[in-house]
Amino acid sequence: MRRVLPLLVAALISCTNKPAEGTLKVVIDVSDAALTSRCTKLFARGSMELVTDPIDLTNREQVVIAIYQGMQSGEIELEAVGYSDATCTTETVPAERTDTTRHGFGMPAEVTLVMKRATTSNDGGVDADGDGVPFPADCNDGDPAIKPGATELCGDLVDNDCDTLVDCADLAACDNQQCSTGALCTASRCTETQCNDGLDNNGAGGVDCFDPDCDGRACVNGGTCQLGGCRATSEAGLCGDGIDNDGDGATDCADLVDCPAGASCDDQNGCTTTGTCDGVGSCATQPLTCDTAPQCFSGGGVCDVDAGRCPFTVTPGNGCNDGRACTTADFCLNDGGCGGNATVCNSPPNATCFTSLGTCSEALDGGCVYTPVAANQTSCDDGDECTADDTCDGDGGCRGIAPLPSDCPPSECMTRDAGACAAGNRCGFTPLPNGSPCSAGVCSGGQCVAVPVFNFPTSNFVEADLPASLGALTINCASVTINTGLADGGISFTECDGGVRVVPHTVVSNGGYGALLLYVDSLTVGSSGRLRARGSRPLILAVKNNATLGGTTDVDGFEVNALQRGAGANVACAEGEGRPGGVGGSPLTAGGGGGGAYGGVGGRGHFGAGAGNTLGGDGGAPFGNATLIPLLGGCNGGLGGSGNDANQGRGGRGGGALQVTAGGVIHVSGNVTANGGGGEGGKSDARTGGGGGGSGGAILLEAQRLTSGQFGNLIANGGAGGEGSGYSSGSTAYDGERGENGQLSLEGATGGSSIACGGAGGDGAALNDPAPGNGAAPSTVGCPANMPGGGGGGAMGRIRVNGFDGGCMFHNQSWFSPARTGVGSGCQ
Repeated sequence: MRRVLPLLVAALISCTNKPAEGTLKVVIDVSDAALTSRCTKLFARGSMELVTDPIDLTNREQVVIAIYQGMQSGEIELEAVGYSDATCTTETVPAERTDTTRHGFGMPAEVTLVMKRATTSNDGGVDADGDGVPFPADCNDGDPAIKPGATELCGDLVDNDCDTLVDCADLAACDNQQCSTGALCTASRCTETQCNDGLDNNGAGGVDCFDPDCDGRACVNGGTCQLGGCRATSEAGLCGDGIDNDGDGATDCADLVDCPAGASCDDQNGCTTTGTCDGVGSCATQPLTCDTAPQCFSGGGVCDVDAGRCPFTVTPGNGCNDGRACTTADFCLNDGGCGGNATVCNSPPNATCFTSLGTCSEALDGGCVYTPVAANQTSCDDGDECTADDTCDGDGGCRGIAPLPSDCPPSECMTRDAGACAAGNRCGFTPLPNGSPCSAGVCSGGQCVAVPVFNFPTSNFVEADLPASLGALTINCASVTINTGLADGGISFTECDGGVRVVPHTVVSNGGYGALLLYVDSLTVGSSGRLRARGSRPLILAVKNNATLGGTTDVDGFEVNALQRGAGANVACAEGEGRPGGVGGSPLTAGGGGGGAYGGVGGRGHFGAGAGNTLGGDGGAPFGNATLIPLLGGCNGGLGGSGNDANQGRGGRGGGALQVTAGGVIHVSGNVTANGGGGEGGKSDARTGGGGGGSGGAILLEAQRLTSGQFGNLIANGGAGGEGSGYSSGSTAYDGERGENGQLSLEGATGGSSIACGGAGGDGAALNDPAPGNGAAPSTVGCPANMPGGGGGGAMGRIRVNGFDGGCMFHNQSWFSPARTGVGSGCQ
């Protein structure tokens, strides 16, 4: 029910004193300048709902109200609401109200409520707890279980359905419903119904027959509660209630027949323990000790005889156990009682065939009880492939109609047994053999599962990087060229018929250096075919099945005798590129460029005659690692020194970087090369040093198994240095001879050397000549005194072969230069 609070608000507007015992001081803060409320009311909801008269807010920043306990018991719920008129008849839009809070009367207390304005105006408020009902229609927008239409729980001191009626006061929802163990809601209040368990079940302060609710109800020993006692035919078992229960004129222990010596009794003294009858008419007890405080109390001392209790102090807010299975996070109340939050039941065993919200059951030790939805009204899935039109059956289960056997198709990894769905209306299926193809991959245990393309850890890319497949790629013509980095970002592919097309591709990170990734179902370079890769990025060919590398596959740093950048060469060459030759002296002379480096150091360029050794370019320094992660190409040789930049002897290009990763077998029957280019010779019209040779690049092959034929070779040799320019017979000017490109051989490329007077170039590095040659000094026989020096030779690159399952089986006449490294038996 709703009552007006028994107080005069106006008299408390300026009150600042602390509230007296049993009084709750409520401060409503309305100082927010954004508020438009002209009037407010305070609502206090407990065992009954109380509401103040309208309070005028003109020129006020706060309102102070005192609430006296009166007939209220336990805690109350407080909320203030703002209105747009002076008589509090119309709520503001957007809504203006305080948060809802709970508080008790157990000790002098004060609570402050702050009036706030909702953040939206189109629906009257916000839905802070996401339960579908916005504030203010939702009386507690911080708890999604509390909203209009929710189930009133009848015993949690909360207005669960927002109809302003709490627990037993909500007659429509709670009349004759359990409000506590041993208590039912009757006539808007919680009435004690179990009068023989020694408990105050409804919290009214009376235990069993001492609660007037128990009059006429059964008590112990077959008796009946009357006038505050358990009236029975015998005093036996009732020797401590201070009542002559059997009407024989003798009370409790004075009834020697029914309460003999040893019978339990109570001397009605709060400062003694429960005793036993002494057989002579008295109850023998012991003094009560106050050493250990019960839950929700602290302290101790000597029992207060006048009060009949120990001097314990209430500890509100401490954890406790209220003895109810259907509450959680129990905490001590201000009056020393223990309460908790009602258990929310929102996880039905079948979300389709049960209601989404259930009720907590004390009888089930806090278990939740859910109501099944009506039969044949809600669609569901009974998990039986042999049924159709499944619906909820009204008991929380799901049932379908058994179809004919012809309506029982198998999944793609099953075959249907003969007579499927005939016996017991159950489908009979047999899994297809493991490994059978299916839409997502292969069958395994009757399920279609995806199969990885590569059953090993790939280098420099993952399967998620793979672009669309080009299908089966076969090369049988003299030259197919892949450009890995066109200026417009496209990737060109020159086919055997001379056509050029842009192909699906991915540029992977490759340690931040980038690499071009192409994907094919299979790869075949025929015995007469040649596959070349040129451009700014390394090339990775991912092959779903097998790859055969016959003919020639190259990322060389040259084409015929022209300088050409192998795919991904000179990308990470801050240290690996050969240093240029210097120019100086009088008369002017020049040094040769240093050789490029990768798997080893580059050869040093020689200084010009008479100029001192500081004019020869240093060879590059080794870089990268044996795993070829990231995948990097070789480095250029250094420029030959020259007084005329247009006539320098250019350094040889580094070999590029190639990776072939196959899900099956890689067979090498031809030549796979990443050789460095030879350095140019010095120019005849100026005394210029020879260019350094480019280093070999990188070759990385990885598959389940790798094999090679007799003529299958992997070569990444360095180019040789160029010869310095000079004269013949002292008068005729000649260009210095170009150094050889890295050779298809285990021997090093030969440095440039002719009849000119310039210094010869250093040899390139190879397996049998692992150290690149330094540039040679110019001739002094019949030559001018200032002839230039030769360029240094290029270092070898790196070769890596990984056979993850079957290892490597290479023919004993196959060449590897430099020596290979790798993973798997026979791969090192």
